[in-house]
Amino acid sequence: MPGAKDRMREKKMKNQPRNVTYTSSGRGAGRGQGSQVWVRGHQAGGHSYSQDLPKYITASFFAKARAAEVNAMLKAVSKPAGSCHVFNALPKHMRRRAMSHDTKRLPIRLREGAQRLAERSQRAPDQQKKPVPKSRSRRARRRHGNLLLEFNRRQKKNRWLETHIWHSKRFHMRKTWSFCVPLTPTAKSFRASYRAMNTHALLQDLSYFCCLELRGSEDQILRALARLTNKQTGRTFAAVSCLSGARQGILQLYKADRFPQGALGPAEFLWRPRAPDASLRQLWIWLHPALKQEVLSELLLVCGCSQVASVCEDLHPEVDPAGRKRKRDEGDTGPPSKRLLGDGTRPAGAPVCWESTDTHITI
Repeated sequence: MPGAKDRMREKKMKNQPRNVTYTSSGRGAGRGQGSQVWVRGHQAGGHSYSQDLPKYITASFFAKARAAEVNAMLKAVSKPAGSCHVFNALPKHMRRRAMSHDTKRLPIRLREGAQRLAERSQRAPDQQKKPVPKSRSRRARRRHGNLLLEFNRRQKKNRWLETHIWHSKRFHMRKTWSFCVPLTPTAKSFRASYRAMNTHALLQDLSYFCCLELRGSEDQILRALARLTNKQTGRTFAAVSCLSGARQGILQLYKADRFPQGALGPAEFLWRPRAPDASLRQLWIWLHPALKQEVLSELLLVCGCSQVASVCEDLHPEVDPAGRKRKRDEGDTGPPSKRLLGDGTRPAGAPVCWESTDTHITI
């Protein structure tokens, strides 16, 4: 590894040429005749130049060789290092900040070149210069409407949870499964969380979980989903306590007719309570985003569904706390202020439906 002196010397000699070639013609013998090459430093192979004096030299060839070296040295010295400004050619102790815009402060030998550079920069057309972006004030950036636009722009690739702003101030966030998910807290809150879980209540935002809805006859849905579960692992979709819709169930899913092999993962489900005059049932299944594609492919297999080109209608319109449908203003024709994106496995917008002509099940 080269030392400090070697690095300093290389920095000083970086503009010096590695070799200088000068050609000569004529008859003669001795050093300096013919095509000669002057190489800086040591020769290749680690051998130094011979220190023996030549027996004789030819003055013309010797002068040409020295002239080539002097021209190369002058060319390297006149070339400024780094910036192309003329005042950088001065030694450091003679440089002044005012020289960059006042050419009269430069030495006379450098004023002409500095004047040419100044005229060239003034003649440059305005359209070639990069426009300086106007930065809005912090007060304008913090307005509610501008904040929503900025938040929606930052959600183009990864969707935020409803509690994202609260979590981002207290947790390390990770962009995964097309969501921004809180990973670990920044503070030491393990004891407080354990105490709250034992004595009070502990809430966790799991809104990044994917929800699949099945609609159809209850018998057809249970017959199709029975191929993905088994009674030996516990509760199934046909559990009496969950079939009425009063309780939420948790079970383990497997690939179709592959139990006890081919495990997919845990899932939570909830039946919608029976309507008085309705013959169809609705079942919601919540899955981790990492399991969605595998479970969805198995559901399409057991239900015999095929993808529909059109999107399905929303069966549950937005309602206010009083139970009435929420109406938008008459003049509000644009999109809502907060745009909700998809879960990353499909485009944003209405949910996609799969239907079966045999079992009449819609996913």
